[in-house]
Amino acid sequence: MGYYFISVGGSGTRVLESLAHLCAAGLLPNKEREENLYVMSIDPDTGNGNLTRTQRVLNCLNGFQSVNVGKGTPLLKTPLDIAEPFFWSPAKQGTTLDSVISYPSYKSKPVGKLYESLYTQKERELVLDEGFRGRPSIGAAVMGKTATADVESAWSNLIQTVNSDIKTNGSAKIFLSGSVFGGTGAAGLPTIPKLLYSIFKSHCQSGKMHIGGALLLPYFSFTPSAEQKKNVGLFASSDNFLTNTKAALRYYSDTGGSGYDSMYFIGDETMLPMERFSIGSATQCNDAHIVDFFAAMAAVHFFCGDEGKHCYFISRSDDDEFKWEDLPKIEMYDGNEVSVQERLVQFVRFIFAYLYIVKPKLSGLANDKLPIHDYPWYKNYWKDKINAKSDDVLNFGQYAEYFVEWLNQVEHSAGARSVEFINPKSFSTKNNTAKILPEFFSTLDYGNSQVTTAKIETVLARGERTGGIISSIFRRNQNTEDFGEGFGLFLRRLYDSCKAN
Repeated sequence: MGYYFISVGGSGTRVLESLAHLCAAGLLPNKEREENLYVMSIDPDTGNGNLTRTQRVLNCLNGFQSVNVGKGTPLLKTPLDIAEPFFWSPAKQGTTLDSVISYPSYKSKPVGKLYESLYTQKERELVLDEGFRGRPSIGAAVMGKTATADVESAWSNLIQTVNSDIKTNGSAKIFLSGSVFGGTGAAGLPTIPKLLYSIFKSHCQSGKMHIGGALLLPYFSFTPSAEQKKNVGLFASSDNFLTNTKAALRYYSDTGGSGYDSMYFIGDETMLPMERFSIGSATQCNDAHIVDFFAAMAAVHFFCGDEGKHCYFISRSDDDEFKWEDLPKIEMYDGNEVSVQERLVQFVRFIFAYLYIVKPKLSGLANDKLPIHDYPWYKNYWKDKINAKSDDVLNFGQYAEYFVEWLNQVEHSAGARSVEFINPKSFSTKNNTAKILPEFFSTLDYGNSQVTTAKIETVLARGERTGGIISSIFRRNQNTEDFGEGFGLFLRRLYDSCKAN
């Protein structure tokens, strides 16, 4: 089965950022290395700061995901397949609604008069390079018109890939995410599933393809200044979010889901104000939010869930806290349930351990500026085996920093409420660099795992033939490739040493 995720608009790309991290942590339900996660983005604002930030995470993951970590591990078990090109823009540069609709051809006809009554002149002449400015009626018209005509784009490549996947593997699941209260997401979330259903109607009816979506309800607000209101022209207004949401939900109710098999509604009654207002482009780069994380979890749930018609909502046990208990367990391909807490916390320890134990020492060790005998892990796994300046190593080190930056933003996204997933005291970020505090290692998820940095270093001090999983290979005469090789072997060893007792 193929897994497909389509982000729609700025909010959707932030969900994709969260999903990429969950994918790396091994939370997708597939058997290792046998199904890919195909990702693409739909956004007319191709310079969107959220899109750029998500792309950098995806590019780092893509840069080291081929390292051989062996078999039987959730680490990096789902290969990432980034669409080429990554994003589909339904509005080309300089496009207006008038140009998409070919308004001059209909100007003197009755249909042209109807068109004029539906859209103001400002809306019709708005250049769409930076999105639909909170006008989903514009976006829906543009997407519906250009999707079928755009034959050389990420959209057409998606259609070809899904067809090929179903032909080869028998089925596919497509998941979308975006907001229902803004512009691009509100336009695309009802439009794209209908287009997909019409294209893959026979597959949908036969049960070979299923479409799901995380529809984000309002969870933030912003207040432009009087000067900004005067100078930017049309823009999305958070004053209209609830009204837009009410209209959108009525539409989905009246149309029976509009092409979706499963729908997940996720929002937050506390609409926290954004630090800065932006109409789009590079300045629209908002921090990751707990709602993004839950929406990414919805995608994971959909990929491993049953295939009937469903409508889901999320709740939590405490009004003032977000806890691990609020998250569902995930069912893997073999029917076994996995604790999100256990798997994600092990991955967090793994990233933290790399940033605390390994990364700060690599340059000095590689250049013989530090005594190798003081760092057995380097002597045992790196010396003459791994190039510390290789693309795999550099990309992984950068990804680890991005992961901690994302985690820090999620942990501080709930305002006066607390997010009690990972203890914020265990780490911090400054100038895009993570600082890891080892004294909190054993309790970073508010539990008591007894996993310390000293214990991890002790495990890594063992050579490939002395202790742990590596020595068992030789006792059973198994192929060493089952446990990885080179940089992948080291990552596997480090990851396994971070498992709670």
